[in-house]
Formats: sequence, structure tokens, C-alpha cells
Amino acid sequence: MIRSRHNTGSDADPQKVQGTYNLFNAQIGLRNASETFAVTLWGNNIFDKEYLPLTFDSVSQTGS
Repeated sequence: MIRSRHNTGSDADPQKVQGTYNLFNAQIGLRNASETFAVTLWGNNIFDKEYLPLTFDSVSQTGS
């Protein structure tokens, strides 16, 4: 997933703008020929990229 630069707050505060980032998810699976059994291994954000999905002001936060 490629996410372009965006604002993570609902108030459009310019301090809450996050730059572009990439997330990589993957899955691999095996199943038998009769398709009666399957095993799938999957992972989200496999390179452990830190990002902020949402930010908000708090009363204990400087400048709020």
C-alpha cells in the first residue's frame, strides 16, 4: 500500500501532516490437491513501518 502525504487530524492542523509512506503486506499458502485442507500464513506491515493513522490534541499535550 502506498499512502501519499496526508493530514492525520480531523482539524487540518499543519503539524499533523504525515509524509508519504509504503506498507508491505504478504501472504503465502498451501493446499492439498483435493482442496479439502489449506494453510495460509499472512502478515501486515511486514517491514514494521511506523505511521500515525490518526492524531488528536490532548489536554496534557503542549500547545493544546
